[in-house]
Amino acid sequence: SGFAVYDGSNWQEITQLPYGTQLSEVRVITAGPNNKIYALVHDYILEIDSLQPTSIAMIPFLYGTRSNCDIIGVDEQSRIWAVFSGEVNELFCYDPITDTWLFLTGGINPKRILSDGMGGVWILDYKLRHIKSDLSIDSLNSSGKPSGDYQFLFVAPDRKVWVVVSNTLYSFDGTTWTDFSGYSGYPTNGVIAVTCDDAGNIYAVGI
Repeated sequence: SGFAVYDGSNWQEITQLPYGTQLSEVRVITAGPNNKIYALVHDYILEIDSLQPTSIAMIPFLYGTRSNCDIIGVDEQSRIWAVFSGEVNELFCYDPITDTWLFLTGGINPKRILSDGMGGVWILDYKLRHIKSDLSIDSLNSSGKPSGDYQFLFVAPDRKVWVVVSNTLYSFDGTTWTDFSGYSGYPTNGVIAVTCDDAGNIYAVGI
């Protein structure tokens, strides 16, 4: 297996790495800054130049010893965030400048890893986590933070965070949490997912 690129008029299928190595087991693909696309393959991560899709760099997994990776994210500094699974799931960050993997935390089982637009990431597992650009972990102890089952995470272009917690939609602007369940027209049975358009209109999927 490989991947295909659509430029608006034609598809280009990429099935080989440079020097003819066959691509296999492409499992996850995500976009990063500077026209780069990142794909999770069997035991390494591909960095693909979207302006020249055949230009592919290979980033090996941590020390070449951890091959169980199911989710990746990329921040605004082009750092790759990956969770390597084992007896205890571990979150690492790859720094392309130093070419090193840095350990952040363990005991994590994320569903999504999204850039916060400021060099850090938001992570959704059984709760919401925020790791800042300096790699410090935000306590998120602001008043009004919802409790319950964190089910969905979306980061809007204005950097506002939208989460679904126990089928209730909340937003967080860095200071204030807003519960939308009491607003007129809100889906009667709750929400399962959310996104927005270029005009900033929020679209919520009701149950």
